[in-house]
Amino acid sequence: MIYAPGQAPPSARQSRVDPSVRFDAFNAAMMINAGKSDVPVHRKSMLTPFAERLPFADQLTFAMSWIEWGVGISAWGKGQTRLPLPVVKGSDTLARIGTIICIESIYPEVARDLVNNGSDILCVITNDAWYNGTWGPEQHYDIARMRAIEQRRNVIRCANSGVSGIIRSDGSEDPHPAIAPMTQGAVMVAAQRSGDRTLYAVLGDPMPILGLILTLLAVVSARIPLILRNLPFRFTSIENTSL
Repeated sequence: MIYAPGQAPPSARQSRVDPSVRFDAFNAAMMINAGKSDVPVHRKSMLTPFAERLPFADQLTFAMSWIEWGVGISAWGKGQTRLPLPVVKGSDTLARIGTIICIESIYPEVARDLVNNGSDILCVITNDAWYNGTWGPEQHYDIARMRAIEQRRNVIRCANSGVSGIIRSDGSEDPHPAIAPMTQGAVMVAAQRSGDRTLYAVLGDPMPILGLILTLLAVVSARIPLILRNLPFRFTSIENTSL
C-alpha cells in the first residue's frame, strides 16, 4: 500500500527509489472472483511479535531498521479492518469468507469481529513449518476448533505444512479425513454457511471475564471459614450487660 503525502503512519517504510514515497507491505489474502475487477483484501492485523512486526512500532520507529530482515520481515504493516472476502458469481454473493491468517487464529476477537461483520464461513490459512518436529501443527489445528465452537461457523483450514481440513461448527471433523502435516493432497468438501450469532459473538470477552470473577469469588468465599479457623486468635462477641 502506497500512502498519499502526509497520510503514512510513523512506522511506514520509505522507498529506496523515491524517499518521498512511504509504503507498507502486508501479510494478506485476497479474493479473485471471475469477471470482477474489484479484488477485496484481508490484511493480517495480529502480527507475530518481532518475526512480523516490532511491538510498539509506531512509537519505536528509530528501532525499525535495526531488526528488519533483508527480506522485509519484522516490518510488515498492520491491517486495520476485519471484513469478510465475498465469493461472487455474477450478481450473486455465494458466501462471505472470514479469512484468518496463521497466528490470528489464536485470538478469539479476530474470528468474532469477522463474524459480526458478516462472515458466514471462516477460513484459516497458515504456514506451520515453524513448528515441524513438534506437536505445534496439531495444536494449531485444534485451536481452530475453538473458533468454530465459539462462533458456530464451519472452519476451512489450509496449511501448506500443517494440518488441512474442515472443522464443523460444533468442533467435530468433517467425515473427509484431514490432510496430515507435510503431506501433499487436496480434498473437496461442502462447507455450510451460517448467519446465526452465538452469545459470545454478541457479548464478547466480558462474559468469560465475569465468569472468572465469579469463580474466584466462590473459591475465596469457600476458603474464608478455613482461614478463620486457623487464625492464631479468635473473634469473640462482647455482651452488653447492665450492672
